[in-house]
Amino acid sequence: MTTTLTPRPAWPAALTLAAASMLAACGGSGGGTAGPIQGKNAVDPAQLQGRWGSAPGGRDPMTAVIVPDSAGQASAWILAHDALTLVKLTLHSDGSASGMSYALDESDATGQAQTGQVTARLTENPPQMVLTGLNAGAAANAAAGANAGVVAFDQSDAMSTPAVQTDAAGAWRASAGNGSRLIDWTVSNSGQLTGSHTSTGCTYDGSLVAMTSGNSFNAQFNQSCPGVGAGAAQTIAFSGIATVNPSKNRMTVVGTSADDARAVAILFQK
Repeated sequence: MTTTLTPRPAWPAALTLAAASMLAACGGSGGGTAGPIQGKNAVDPAQLQGRWGSAPGGRDPMTAVIVPDSAGQASAWILAHDALTLVKLTLHSDGSASGMSYALDESDATGQAQTGQVTARLTENPPQMVLTGLNAGAAANAAAGANAGVVAFDQSDAMSTPAVQTDAAGAWRASAGNGSRLIDWTVSNSGQLTGSHTSTGCTYDGSLVAMTSGNSFNAQFNQSCPGVGAGAAQTIAFSGIATVNPSKNRMTVVGTSADDARAVAILFQK
């Protein structure tokens, strides 16, 4: 399955998430045990590394994968299990969170930035994390008694084991719900990728590079598509992450363009 996403206005007034693994499981076990930084209402974003979901039984299920990317900063990739929503956030050392959300079902939607706060209790079993204020209507909904703009997660995998480069290697295929072929990628043992979209004529090239700090891959790839009608050909450079499940037969790739105008989520299998 593949979805190319454009910016989404805002999350629903209240999101209760259910545990699952739309961002493909990558091995590792257990949760982090580091505690809050003294004097701060947050944790070092690096301590939030891993895969996060919430208790079963909720609605609008989503899964987050958090990857530290610099001192005092981490990237959170949050994908809905129906693949209709992707949220990319930057988590900062002061506890703030900022980014964009994207949607497949609103191709003409106007983008809206997401801002909020992140807090965590990492000594719990499993570790817990809460994102608040990520809904533009949070104040009004809170006044009406709704649990607005609050997204609670439990950690399901610390993802602390370094990724193995060859786990991403091989022939991968993303298909639509009816099973028709959409995207084929071939990834070499060194992480170089090439591919094509059988319906649109788009081609792909780039790399998936194993992270040494955790069980995921840095994804850098170009999507080059021919012009349609009088339209010009277009190439978009995406950067993001890829994760591979323990059986090495499913891979999820998510990424955003440099200007944050586009995002993509591709759900591969062998």
